[in-house]
Amino acid sequence: MDFYNSIYNGMNKLLGFSEQEDYRVYLVRFYPILGIPLLLFFFVYDLVIGETDEAIIVFVILILFIFLIRFLSKVKNPTSLFRVGSVLYLIMISYALASNSNPEVHVFWVYLFPLPATFLYGIFEGFLWIIAGSVLFYLALFMNGQVSGFADGFLLVLFFSYFTLGFVSIITEHVREKYIKLAKEKEAELKIAHERIYEKSLTDPLTGVKNRYYISEPLENIVAQSIRSKSVLSLMLCDLDNFKQINDELGHIVGDELLKRFSAILKKHVQRESDVIIRYGGDEFLIVLPFTTQQQAVDLAKRIIKDINGIVVEGQAHNLRCSFGVAERDSVSTSPMQASLAIKKLINLADRYLYQAKAKGGHQIVSG
Repeated sequence: MDFYNSIYNGMNKLLGFSEQEDYRVYLVRFYPILGIPLLLFFFVYDLVIGETDEAIIVFVILILFIFLIRFLSKVKNPTSLFRVGSVLYLIMISYALASNSNPEVHVFWVYLFPLPATFLYGIFEGFLWIIAGSVLFYLALFMNGQVSGFADGFLLVLFFSYFTLGFVSIITEHVREKYIKLAKEKEAELKIAHERIYEKSLTDPLTGVKNRYYISEPLENIVAQSIRSKSVLSLMLCDLDNFKQINDELGHIVGDELLKRFSAILKKHVQRESDVIIRYGGDEFLIVLPFTTQQQAVDLAKRIIKDINGIVVEGQAHNLRCSFGVAERDSVSTSPMQASLAIKKLINLADRYLYQAKAKGGHQIVSG
């Protein structure tokens, strides 16, 4: 596995490839490297059999391939990279077919073009590139004076097999595009489902506000942002003073309905997108107010207390009593990396003020 990773990383480094790039870029850069050992083989082969002129032609193409590798590694625009690489490949192969005294030796290079053409450009444009390649290859062979010496039917078989491979590549690309489309749709569906499940896991099913799980990462991010931007942030802890009595006397159904109505009142007054309401306990709620001073939070609490009197459930009005403890972030100094600690300190401070409010008879607000 280490050996494989070493080769894989080495190839990526040679091709200038990163995981964030389009894999088609990888293919275009890989083709010249694939051609180098084949060209070296033909270069040595031509020298051994005494075909010096052909060896020189192969050597020139080899140099061009090496240049092409370095050039393609510097091109960053994928579309430009594909087109430049394709044009250079067609020119080099056409040159080899037109100038070589044994063009049939280099015919196999023709078959390397159809499959990547559809992969790089898609079905329609890829088909046009395949047609363009066939025209160039035919003209190159026609310009070669040795074509007349080919076996009968050679060119027919060559181009029939070329277009057959092109047809197969089009079908393959069609299936690949369809699979990718389905995979992306499935990925989008899974992402939406994951987001819904995640949001549901942070939501209290009875009241529709956030639950205590929200205090961990999401709330830490809000507090960290407040610390980082050096902006004020206030936190309110509120508790229904007479909820236990109502719950015991009228039952849990009425109690649950009262919690829903109380939550609706909180949502009515806490409307900013940056604000957060959390059901902290049975009848205890935590309200986080970024960009809000302590006095502004106290004024908000006063409006909520005024609005909760006379909540009607099952035809009966209930005068709820509510106490608030209000703390401001400026009174708790810490760094963004310690947002979790800042939250604990703020909650403890607000809880202390809430305790004082209830000790004074309840239905009031205490702040630092």
